This record gives sequence, structure tokens and C-alpha cells, in this order.
Amino acid sequence: MKSEAVVSRTNRNISDYVLESRLVVALSVWMSRILGEKVNACQALHLLHAQVSFAALIMMCGISVLVCALLLAWFVLSVWHCAQQF
Repeated sequence: MKSEAVVSRTNRNISDYVLESRLVVALSVWMSRILGEKVNACQALHLLHAQVSFAALIMMCGISVLVCALLLAWFVLSVWHCAQQF
């Protein structure tokens, strides 16, 4: 008779795997060094989101007023989420 190992699976979702990935952990360590205070993985992702939205706002703002308004709203929302994390 062949014995089978029973592996218990925990209820983990994709956000748990993302927050524990090496890239996100390295990003949080890098941001901690720059800011001079401890930044966890979730805060690092919120900071990255704010940086990406700011870069998109700067690069795409000259296209039209509607695009600029949408990107500005995205940037304000991402900064607001970032401020709630800190």
C-alpha cells in the first residue's frame, strides 16, 4: 500500500502571495532605506501606485483636458490611499 501525505492547504488569496514575493519585499526594503523609516510591503505597493499615477499624469497630461482630469483624479485617489496607510 502506498502511503500518501496529506497536505493541508490554508485559505490564502493572491494578495498574500504578492505581499510575500521577493520583489515586493525588496521594494519595501529599498523604500525603507530611502525614507528612513520602516515600510511594510503593503505600504510599498501604495507608494509605488502613487508614483506610477504621478508619472502617467506628467507624461499624458498634454493629450486632452479629459485625460488630464482623469489622471489627476487617479493621482489624488492614490495619494489619499497612500496617506491612509502611513
